[in-house]
Amino acid sequence: MSGVSDVGSVPDFPTTPGCKGKIDLLFVISSNEEMAYKQVQLQEAFPEFVKILEADFADFDYHVMVVDAGGDTTLDFCDICYSCSQVMCDGPGCSQWDGPPDYPCDEIFEECTAVQGAGVTVMGNFEASNKRCLPADGPRFITKDDPDLEGTFDCISKLGAGPKTPAAARMMMRALEPEILSKWGCNKGFLRPDALLAIVLVSGDYDNNTPGTPADWYEAVVEAKQGNEDAVVILALSHDLDVPNPKCEGPDLTSSLRLLADAAEHGHFGSMCEQSYVPFMKDMAGTILELCSIFIPPQ
Repeated sequence: MSGVSDVGSVPDFPTTPGCKGKIDLLFVISSNEEMAYKQVQLQEAFPEFVKILEADFADFDYHVMVVDAGGDTTLDFCDICYSCSQVMCDGPGCSQWDGPPDYPCDEIFEECTAVQGAGVTVMGNFEASNKRCLPADGPRFITKDDPDLEGTFDCISKLGAGPKTPAAARMMMRALEPEILSKWGCNKGFLRPDALLAIVLVSGDYDNNTPGTPADWYEAVVEAKQGNEDAVVILALSHDLDVPNPKCEGPDLTSSLRLLADAAEHGHFGSMCEQSYVPFMKDMAGTILELCSIFIPPQ
């Protein structure tokens, strides 16, 4: 991938196309208990990450999609809220239920909202944004046409903290399956063949809800990019209980997301218990810039 021929004299091809500023960013974020503050730390690091890419790319052409690591983006016990938002409801109203007081009861949840691996457009959870962040009839990700990248990212990444079952690796893979990316799928248009794929996972749980091994998970991601490992960058922010001098507190558990980062050709790992995620995001941005200079889109 260096652009130098076997004899070391001239390039094998005249120029290296590069990714030309096209980056598909997938964030897989846990929304289970005690994750709200971790989401804030990610939101604080995101602008610094974007600044690095904007400084290098004159035309930064991004897709930014957030997927809930806990599956669908609504609470499991919200049916009473839905029924109380209907005219036929004779009950006391949503003020009597056990969910968040600002739950978007009157919002129309499109079909894809309940599809695992679908991009977040509206969220319903404790400490979540609890409002529509992206139009229901548009793509389920942010594009360069959005006038407020950081504000919209803050909205879709504020997934809150509720009774969810985390399965970050499974949701990552589902978000990239051919069916969900097809022209009939919920995430249609997100993954572009001529763009670099960068994935950030934020989850502090041991992912025993995803079949296979971290190496299998990584292989599935690479397959989505036609087998090109130089088209994929992964950053896993998880617990560090299985490394020396951990920042997190708790029992000695293996971090499956750290193993995923280790399996990746271009993987990064960061302790989610650090006070700032900025250094980790900056390191990832550096790798993106390096790979973009040598990326060769499929013909």
